[in-house]
Amino acid sequence: MCTLILLHGLFPEAPLILAANRDERLDRPAEPPTLWDKHAIPTLAPRDVEAGGTWLGINAGGVVAAVTNRMGQVRQPHRRSRGELPLAALTEPRARVAIEHVADLDAIAFNPFNLVIADRDEAFVAWSDGVRFAWDALEPGAHVFTEASFGARTPAREAALAETLDRLARASEAPTDEALLELLRRHDPDPLAGTCVHADGRNYGTRSSTLIRLSADYRRVRFLHAEGRPCQSRYQDLGELASSLQERPPDVDGNWNPDD
Repeated sequence: MCTLILLHGLFPEAPLILAANRDERLDRPAEPPTLWDKHAIPTLAPRDVEAGGTWLGINAGGVVAAVTNRMGQVRQPHRRSRGELPLAALTEPRARVAIEHVADLDAIAFNPFNLVIADRDEAFVAWSDGVRFAWDALEPGAHVFTEASFGARTPAREAALAETLDRLARASEAPTDEALLELLRRHDPDPLAGTCVHADGRNYGTRSSTLIRLSADYRRVRFLHAEGRPCQSRYQDLGELASSLQERPPDVDGNWNPDD
């Protein structure tokens, strides 16, 4: 499970905002966001210690990628980890090139997933149920994706967020950090139904929370990350580190040359 809230192409001052919670086994080891400087393009992302991938990150080209699992599909150990998919996307300097890269992979070789890839100009979503794979461009707007998206289950959490997201999309200014973090802190009487998941008896819950905001100024990135449940944990400001990746943007063709 996970929740990905994407506001894209709505606000000139913040063309891309991603607010995300990662839900996972409580005993699955993970490391907080760090620079992956040996990646094809420098990338800031947390690390899943168990499988070696990530669930979310941003690279020096201004590409953001995030993945969720998919309900109703049992994880198959012979399939590749879906945590490899954001890393594959983050090897590219533009979202469109990144989604084409992912589409060229044998996507059904991975455990079922929903994958969001975006930059300041374009946004895409891809999904696979282990048998089928599809991807599409996203229109400017407020979008939410969970493990129940694209027919996996009834998207109750998406429905619960719909009214608030519609209001945010119609606003004249981008929402504040706090307004977005409040969405990530929401609880529900059903411990698995809230945005912030508490299911300790099942060894499961929200493990971390991240807010990424790309401004119109290429070199300004807001990156807040909480290790732990957002209702209990303090967010660390990694914006300076994220912004440092953007010191040299891609060229007019979207290419990123580390030797420039």
